[in-house]
Amino acid sequence: MVFNLNGVKGKDLYRCFDKDLNTKIDFTNGTNDSFMSLPFSSFVALDSVSDINTIHYYVSNNTGGRLIMRFYDAARRSVGKTVSLTTSGYYNQWISLPVNLRSVRLVEINGYNYSDITDAITEIQIMGKGTSKAASIYPDPVIEKLPDPGIYAHGVNIIGDRIYRTDQNGDTILNKLAKAIRFYWEGQTFDYFPLTNNNRLINSPLWLGRYKEDHARNLLIAMKKWDIKPMMTKSGGSIKWLPGNEGSNNSIWLGNTSAQAKKYIEPGANPEIDTSWKPLAEQYYRLIALYGNNPAADLSSAKIIGGSAKTGQNLMEIFEWDNEPSRWWSQEYYHSPKAYYEAINAVYTRGKQADPNAKIFAGALPGMDTAYWKAIFFIHYLQNGNKPFPADGFNFNAYINEARKSQREGEYAISPESWGTLEIMTDLQRFFTRYFPGKAVQWTEFGFATDDGSPYDVNAIAGKTERQVQADWTLRLKALAQTVKFLRKMYYYAFFEDNTGPFNSMGLITDKYNQQGSYQYSIVHPAGYALANEIAVEKNYHFYADLLEKGDSNNIWVSRKEHVSDKRKKLYKVWLGSSTGKSLPDFSLTVRGARKATIYQQNYNGYKPASRSLQIKNGKMVFPVSESMTWIEVEF
Repeated sequence: MVFNLNGVKGKDLYRCFDKDLNTKIDFTNGTNDSFMSLPFSSFVALDSVSDINTIHYYVSNNTGGRLIMRFYDAARRSVGKTVSLTTSGYYNQWISLPVNLRSVRLVEINGYNYSDITDAITEIQIMGKGTSKAASIYPDPVIEKLPDPGIYAHGVNIIGDRIYRTDQNGDTILNKLAKAIRFYWEGQTFDYFPLTNNNRLINSPLWLGRYKEDHARNLLIAMKKWDIKPMMTKSGGSIKWLPGNEGSNNSIWLGNTSAQAKKYIEPGANPEIDTSWKPLAEQYYRLIALYGNNPAADLSSAKIIGGSAKTGQNLMEIFEWDNEPSRWWSQEYYHSPKAYYEAINAVYTRGKQADPNAKIFAGALPGMDTAYWKAIFFIHYLQNGNKPFPADGFNFNAYINEARKSQREGEYAISPESWGTLEIMTDLQRFFTRYFPGKAVQWTEFGFATDDGSPYDVNAIAGKTERQVQADWTLRLKALAQTVKFLRKMYYYAFFEDNTGPFNSMGLITDKYNQQGSYQYSIVHPAGYALANEIAVEKNYHFYADLLEKGDSNNIWVSRKEHVSDKRKKLYKVWLGSSTGKSLPDFSLTVRGARKATIYQQNYNGYKPASRSLQIKNGKMVFPVSESMTWIEVEF
């Protein structure tokens, strides 16, 4: 058998590592990642049980890097010794490394530096022969008809203390914008305590939300009033298990993970060992006991502040482990795939003891990093075989720019159509169907910025302000994602401007204050009104849609939604996928058998879109189409 990584050299090599041997990789369409996890970790499942005799690898630069390879048989047992592919002393040449490995089924490849795979070793060939057919190690395929999440799939992410604030008409703004809410819990910060006692984390009180217990109480009361159960995610930077809390200056390595600010374990503990995560798992046990739906959960020894200590309050829908623990661009926040797996496994196992019916999700990755998810899958497989994966779902955050599936800084935002949303989402759907069938997947952060210098910045286009373009692209991205019928929810990044650098201008509203510094009113931006328009029109329709037109010669896109209860009604969404200010005055849509129709056009300055009756003649409707969203509600 010859395993040749498609002959791809240079920085594109690592794009192969989230694929299988029989997968054709086309780098021209941009649907594969152009980034990797650090430290790099990947697995290759061979298509047969094989004897391996030689490894060839090509060294482009003598950077002192190396890759570590481990091999496993069909029973998940280690085969032979660890193989090290070194670059020292080599330059632009092939190296042949004789090995004698029998009955190999799985290959693990690790690299600890970015240059190991981008600048140093740029091609690997594994030489040998297959000896027997290999049984599939992947979960059995699941033919799943996803439940349509409806209006609850529309949501916002960060909300802060603005939840009770009202607009100038006295209406509560949040209730007009979202039903799915994601907010952050910050554990008791260890800046208050000397970091000498491991029990500090286990026994710490629980504070909810960025504004401590008062905000948390108001938040949960309001959610209960509106019959909304939010998703709660951990904001990890608040727990620093490092001597003196000097995370930024600490370069000690713990296993494969740099000992930096975003840690939940005691000094010196190895994050790649499950027992290191017991303190965090205990915190999640208490959170789930409080806000899950098990009144019999045991909290007799807990010290609780920040709300009622009553168990089984049934106020949360989802408990998410962390947010962006895999920030490949910053060792300050990075967790290796192994550390990530041990963390979610500990949190899931202990959390289910508090409430077996609680939904516990794997923490969001920045971007759609399938190489990282694939590594996590195989880490679980090596430890537990085909037992169920310890997560009820997966989250990811992605802001679309020219970096494709990643979200690198120094880039610029591009339109959802130029980004290739359909192809990327279809690729992601195929991945999860194979590796994690039946698991819910959520897009937990998206949005567009309007501040200069942000990698997600949009510009004014032909008479439209940048805020209006932001609104257009927001609705168009959601419309495209809905047609793949894969995501369970989509969360817009921020309800209000939160002064967090490149994300600040994604906020849907800006609070205004009088000269005395007290609250006066909120300004709602076009993206906020756009999402409110969307909910106003689509509230009685399914979240998922059928794609009817995929950008024809005029770049016209059309999708169609079904009404949740009235089979006579259908909702068409029509828009131009361009970004030049173009419009078409007389687009024709065929709706044979339709009796009446209403057209809704996006309103940048109000919660409800402009609407009027639309004439149907000979089974056709003619109406103008632009780069903003147009809805046509048709009754047959």
